[in-house]
Amino acid sequence: MRKRGIHSSWMGVALALGLVAFGAGCSSNGSDNGTGPVSDPNTPDLVSPDDGASTTLSSSERFVLEWSSVDSAVSYHVQVAGDNGFAPSSVINDEEIDRTSYDLQLTRIRFGTTYYWHVASILSDASESEYSEARSFTLNAPPAGDYTVLSGEILSDMTLDASKTYLLRGGVFVGKDDASVSVTLTIPAGTTILGEKATDGMLVIRRGSKIDAVGTKDAPIVFSSDQSVGSRARGDWGGVIINGRAPLNTGAEAYGEGDTGPYGGTIEADNSGTIMYTRIEFAGREISPDNELNGLALQGVGSGTTLEYIQVHMNDDDGIEFFGGDPQAKHIFITGCADDQFDWTDGFHGKGQFWVALQFSDAANRGFECDNSADNNIATPYSDPTIYNFTIVGNGAPECDHGMLYREGTKVTARNGIIYGFLDGVRIQHDVTISNYEAGSLTVKNCIFYDNTSNWYDDATSQDCVTNAANMNSQEDPGFSGDPQSMTAVAGLAPSTTGLAATMTPAAPPDDGFFESVDYIGGIDPNDNWLEGWTTLEMN
Repeated sequence: MRKRGIHSSWMGVALALGLVAFGAGCSSNGSDNGTGPVSDPNTPDLVSPDDGASTTLSSSERFVLEWSSVDSAVSYHVQVAGDNGFAPSSVINDEEIDRTSYDLQLTRIRFGTTYYWHVASILSDASESEYSEARSFTLNAPPAGDYTVLSGEILSDMTLDASKTYLLRGGVFVGKDDASVSVTLTIPAGTTILGEKATDGMLVIRRGSKIDAVGTKDAPIVFSSDQSVGSRARGDWGGVIINGRAPLNTGAEAYGEGDTGPYGGTIEADNSGTIMYTRIEFAGREISPDNELNGLALQGVGSGTTLEYIQVHMNDDDGIEFFGGDPQAKHIFITGCADDQFDWTDGFHGKGQFWVALQFSDAANRGFECDNSADNNIATPYSDPTIYNFTIVGNGAPECDHGMLYREGTKVTARNGIIYGFLDGVRIQHDVTISNYEAGSLTVKNCIFYDNTSNWYDDATSQDCVTNAANMNSQEDPGFSGDPQSMTAVAGLAPSTTGLAATMTPAAPPDDGFFESVDYIGGIDPNDNWLEGWTTLEMN
């Protein structure tokens, strides 16, 4: 999870949809309101687009605002509004931009509407220059091609048609976040849904509504980029976001990154629907610097939700991130994501089994990044998931940092895992997290650490986690059936039938109806590789 820095609110989205009229007002620092020439030498000059430009985007374009560099500036402040009075509640009011361009988030504007923009410099003493002159622009929607467009809100039950290809145009929101309104989006097996690159396409399931996406091994559901095969890349579109009513440790509710809406509540068994045999690929749109969407974001999702046989591939941020809640996820495959493969925070206390992650050598960070709360390491409910049978494989590059990073007060029960090919196999960081380990509420047992530069970070607690005999961990070769670091085939991720992973005694999981008892270490059965037949490793 990268740290976030959005300076806008949900009201900005309401304004963008034309629900509230803008009032005239002054700029936030009391300087020139952008309606006429300015003489401040620290004010940037606007470069592009030209004033009054009316642009129809192509399917691959994004709309970028550009301005000149100012030597004395440490960053810039951009405002975009529906009139050139620039009311404080602008559609976009984003500070601390550390470059001279702004990739406009098109989910927050309305096509065919005129907007105004201006820029000020933020100086080293935190003061701002006068704003530049304002320029106007109008954007028109790109052509839809042969796709069926989904856009805006879906406020009644909808069933898609697997014979069609769908296009997510901007943010597509299912439901109303109203306890009296429940909407189900049904996606049949074999359906293809593309996120539109030009408009930051994404799918958001609001609290109280459901997704029913049940693919099969022979006909998986595929969420992908609208760019042609060979031209697809990480970050082409937003991703899939599910907002539920399960508990958090950050308060009664929270607000999702990228204006994805409120989530959280008091219903541990909240049901947001089903996702099975589904791929989510080439997502992770950057909304603003250091603010990217995850491939699959589970925000306050409850244990009534079914999550099985899901691949997140080539995402530009984390593969799957759990923001609190109690979700239970089984047979999850994360590949080629540029940040962490699995990430949890804010009181996640769900369950997982048969998790597999393969990092690619061009971009990666951690296998597991595991937090309780950055603001309060002892916030309750603690992040305290139970994870059995996982395989996480780094690719040996400097980007492949920790296999498992436990920090900021998290707890965990982790069993029967393989941690392979990272700089450090495990790191336990921060006083509260270390205390959790010492108290026995953070445990990593019956695991195999192998072919990491070091199997633990250079501190006594991390070393003890791997080497303490009571933890029953091994540092021997797990015995893969092939090359686990291959980025072209999944066969090598399975253990051989005669290797250590197939013969070492695993820990028995809880008998609770979710976990399955198996006789091997890692996320894949040596005799039945569940990854075959429906997953992908294509890089573009």
